[in-house]
Amino acid sequence: MDADVETTTGETRRSRRALVLGGAAAVGAALLADGRAASAADGGAVVIGQANTATNGTRLVASSGDTAFSAQATTGYGTGLRGTGTGFGMIGEGRDFAGVFGSASGSSADGVAGQNTSTNGSGSGVSGVSQSEKGTGVKGSAPGIGVFGYTAFGRAPVGGPIGVAGLSESIGGLGGWFSGQRAAIRLVPTATAGAPTSGVHDIGDVVVDSGGRTFVCTSAGTPGTWNELGAAPATPPPPPPPPTPVLRPTLQLLPVPERFIDTRDGTGGAAGTIPAGTTRAFALTGLPGRSGDPDRQVPDAAIYAVGNLAVLGADGISPGSFMTLWAEGPRPDVASINFGPARTQGVIANSVLVNLADLGDGHRGFQLFTNAACDYIFDVTGYYVMA
Repeated sequence: MDADVETTTGETRRSRRALVLGGAAAVGAALLADGRAASAADGGAVVIGQANTATNGTRLVASSGDTAFSAQATTGYGTGLRGTGTGFGMIGEGRDFAGVFGSASGSSADGVAGQNTSTNGSGSGVSGVSQSEKGTGVKGSAPGIGVFGYTAFGRAPVGGPIGVAGLSESIGGLGGWFSGQRAAIRLVPTATAGAPTSGVHDIGDVVVDSGGRTFVCTSAGTPGTWNELGAAPATPPPPPPPPTPVLRPTLQLLPVPERFIDTRDGTGGAAGTIPAGTTRAFALTGLPGRSGDPDRQVPDAAIYAVGNLAVLGADGISPGSFMTLWAEGPRPDVASINFGPARTQGVIANSVLVNLADLGDGHRGFQLFTNAACDYIFDVTGYYVMA
């Protein structure tokens, strides 16, 4: 059938054979908007079954029916229509339904398939864009899986490979949105129990183990650091016990000095001149002194007594006589004070610090030895306790 043909510029009109059928594909009802048959953009005929070169583009408009152009390949893995371009291989524009519609009836066929063969770029096999605020860039609907993403390549710089990626660069946008009456999302469990123990992982990886426990990677690494979601927080270790306070001898002074021993009047339990070579034990703590004032007592917790020892030597004793104070055990071979006859040397006094020992009756005290006859006096000014 002959028909009128024109170039897209509309300058030349002539009659020739519009379509020469040379392949398995068929072109039907391809008309311009005014009813004239379509031709190649450079004025030549569009020849089916061979490559056609055109200076300008060609547009087909169907004035009736649903399809402006239809192509079919009946051989296995054949292609009904293929578009190639330096920008876009094919563009589909739809006003009411879809810009591109794909339909497949095979058990594992795809209605629409996209492939990006670049190995050093960041292109997409299928890309969808919506400029409407509530529009959808890519939408999938099916009784089974609406949208399926699959990858089988090595690890990518972003931590992939990634089957499906969602990204929103708008402030307040969401990278992914999921909703379902049964569940919003399902994470397929691994074959093992517990957090991953191998492989490279990044912060944010989420894994469900074979027992249904959910783990999230909180520190990248091999295998990284994982925390279990919903798990009771780990019981912190008990705080270390407070350090044992270091007790040190602490001096406590009496309000005023108190006399606890005076052999001249029997204070402390010993009365009269003490014979040479005599050892006596004197209890000092928890007992009243001469005044009887309880504020001047030395507590039983005292470990040292601080005081003044005075000696009045008897007549006829050697000037090198001595007296020794100590807590317990064998007498030390030292002198706490040296004295002679009081008639010639007078009263001899010396400050002393003496350790106190338990005397077995709940009180603490010390022992006193004199190698010469004498009277002695012991006044307490303070004591030491551990504090």
